[in-house]
Amino acid sequence: MSTVAAEMPYLWAGLCCYAASSIVALRALGAQRNQARAILGWLVLGLCLIGVAIAQRWLRIGHGPFLNMFEILISNLFSLGLVFAITYWRLPSVRPASVVVLPILCVLALWALVVTPVDTHLPPTYETPILWLHVSAGKLFLGLCLVAVGLGGLMWLRQTRVARYFPALTSDAVLDQLAWRFMLAALVFQSLMLIAG
Repeated sequence: MSTVAAEMPYLWAGLCCYAASSIVALRALGAQRNQARAILGWLVLGLCLIGVAIAQRWLRIGHGPFLNMFEILISNLFSLGLVFAITYWRLPSVRPASVVVLPILCVLALWALVVTPVDTHLPPTYETPILWLHVSAGKLFLGLCLVAVGLGGLMWLRQTRVARYFPALTSDAVLDQLAWRFMLAALVFQSLMLIAG
């Protein structure tokens, strides 16, 4: 077994958990059952496994997931999943957006699986604490945007034939206001990212 493969089993397992969370969300939609605990459970398990994969890679190559497409994708899978999991847990009105957000995470997961996990070396110019501010702000920006996109996608789905699957959903006006609040918070972090970058 090559050293590159050390983190891969954890990554694959985490991505399978994300897929399971997505499947449970979509099936719960069709059956109109409350599966919030199962969805969150699979999502958190996936987060933990992807976190272990990132940590193993970090220890092995000596720097965080910043440089190549593979590292950026797996760190985005972790950060986007983390922001959505916290939002899903704390704001019940956001939970139906899982039918939009979780498939998006699955598309990112498929992309990560086809990118070659090449080892990289951190350039000396990246050895600065400002990098952490830049990356953290960027991750929060993307995570909050994802929640807003999920809410917007949910409002769009309610205008289609699948609207009957959302009978007890919060009104579009409330979802719209919530989506704009997430977008506003995202733009604050985008500005911070650009300033630090």
